[in-house]
Amino acid sequence: MVDKDLNEIAVLRSMFPDTRIILCHFYVLKWLRKAVRDDKKYGTYSSEVLKQMNSCVPNMVYSKFESELQGQADEFKTLACRGGRMELWEKFETNWMRSKLSRPLQLTNAVVSCL
Repeated sequence: MVDKDLNEIAVLRSMFPDTRIILCHFYVLKWLRKAVRDDKKYGTYSSEVLKQMNSCVPNMVYSKFESELQGQADEFKTLACRGGRMELWEKFETNWMRSKLSRPLQLTNAVVSCL
């Protein structure tokens, strides 16, 4: 199990290509929530859009099915791309959706994994 460090994940995938990489819910949520509020990288969103994005984030992380995840990701994309901005969505899509790191069955939380 790893946090959301994409470099670490890339190294693990290259060294152990058949290994299932499990991400911790806590760190995934932390990274996504921080990214949503990163004004310097992704611009400032209105408070209403931020509220909607903040509800999308845990809904994506805790999705039980790929279809549920995709629906939440589509909503997140609509919100993230408002005003013609694409940076946040492109970062999210490249690092989470395309690589399927966000697949619900690959996420866990640290408490359960330590048992």
